[in-house]
Amino acid sequence: MIPLNEVKDEAFATASLGEGFAVEPIDGKIVVPCAGKILFIAPSKHAIGIQSDDGLEILIHIGLDTIELNGKYFNSEVTSGDVVKQGQQLMDIDFDKIKEAGYVTQII
Repeated sequence: MIPLNEVKDEAFATASLGEGFAVEPIDGKIVVPCAGKILFIAPSKHAIGIQSDDGLEILIHIGLDTIELNGKYFNSEVTSGDVVKQGQQLMDIDFDKIKEAGYVTQII
């Protein structure tokens, strides 16, 4: 885990987008953190919004500046509107290719 204030992006590091934390991925499998509903998946697939069954809205932001990849190396396993369970696979991502392209792979 990485404290939010150590994330290499000012908008996240200053918590202007809300409280949270970051992690460095250990593999390309991203899973749903809690039961809920997929609110949106960015067209570039680098950001996903989830509303938990308890009403908490969660943003999962994958990598920094990865919007520039326009979905390349991202494979979504869900779509907007899907009802999901905790632990269900959300994305499969080729982080090695993303790193080779020069991007930070922190998940915020």
